[in-house]
Amino acid sequence: MRKGVKNLYKKRDLIFTNIYIFIWLMFGFINLVDLFQILNKDDVNIYFAFADMISKLITNIIISDHNEKEITMTNNMDLQCLQFSSYMVKHIKKYEKDNAVITKNCNNFIELVKNRFLSRMPENKTLLEQELLKKILPFDFDKEYIERNSNSNSNIKQFSFICILFTDIVNYTELAQKYDDKIIFQLLSSVYSLFDIIIKQYPHLQKIETIGDAYMVVGDIFKTENNHPIVIKEIILFAIQLLREVKTVKTPDNIPLSIRIGINIGKVSIGILGNEIPRLCVVGNSVNMASRLQSTADVDCIQMSRHIYEQLETIQFDEPFEIIKKENIFLKNMGSVTTYNIYLTKYHPISHNISHDSL
Repeated sequence: MRKGVKNLYKKRDLIFTNIYIFIWLMFGFINLVDLFQILNKDDVNIYFAFADMISKLITNIIISDHNEKEITMTNNMDLQCLQFSSYMVKHIKKYEKDNAVITKNCNNFIELVKNRFLSRMPENKTLLEQELLKKILPFDFDKEYIERNSNSNSNIKQFSFICILFTDIVNYTELAQKYDDKIIFQLLSSVYSLFDIIIKQYPHLQKIETIGDAYMVVGDIFKTENNHPIVIKEIILFAIQLLREVKTVKTPDNIPLSIRIGINIGKVSIGILGNEIPRLCVVGNSVNMASRLQSTADVDCIQMSRHIYEQLETIQFDEPFEIIKKENIFLKNMGSVTTYNIYLTKYHPISHNISHDSL
């Protein structure tokens, strides 16, 4: 009794606690009235019936309110909520698989938790489909709009000062010839899952697509102002992090992967191609140059255009890093250009210092 009262006191700020105390006091008061015979039996029975009715009504309201909140929460699940629920169910199943002996109590608890997550999955998938469509078709494009304008250029938008980044895996062709398709698929899955996790740390960057071993990212295409200095800073830090973290992914021969990265900034056209499986496309000479910079970069290197480098001189980084100037880099269909490079070395972590001495 004492322990129960103590627990009630600790949870006195909760509305359910106050309702419980109110019902408990109400019946306690009526019992005292009956015990001391303050009222006759008929009146006490009326008060008991009245208290019982109020208690049931309050309980039904609480349950109804709770169920309504559960339904609202379920119907308002977004893709990230669904991803989280799937992640939890996946790891619950993994725990069951990895443990040969599970107690009955633990098994019951596992089923309870798993069913709770599964019960959260919404029956009406309309909102999730709309959210997924918006991720595929940004800029307020929708499916009907695309179908109406599939034969016109009205769904194209042009932007200036858009950063573009390309990566590819060094010696990918040789790896594809050496290992079977399943191993290559798992390798790419590990790389792209890692990159997808990293890019979430940078709010102004958006992944556009993966083609084979190529991974394409653009800077803030939802921008409402010229925020390219912020985007350039994020895309440089993102690229450096990719160079480092990709070393955690290894081939079956236990050899760490290496990548090349190319970064450019400029004018692009962005629109939707296709109706059956609509696809967001970013095109333009700036995109082509970023791709060429990636393909001609050294191993474990970020190769940047002059346009990126000129912007870097006005951007403050937390730590210094060294930039190496390279002249007469031939880019297919573009001629020879000067590029600026950041290297990942085995013995020196990259220190973010813009070193003009190296130029």
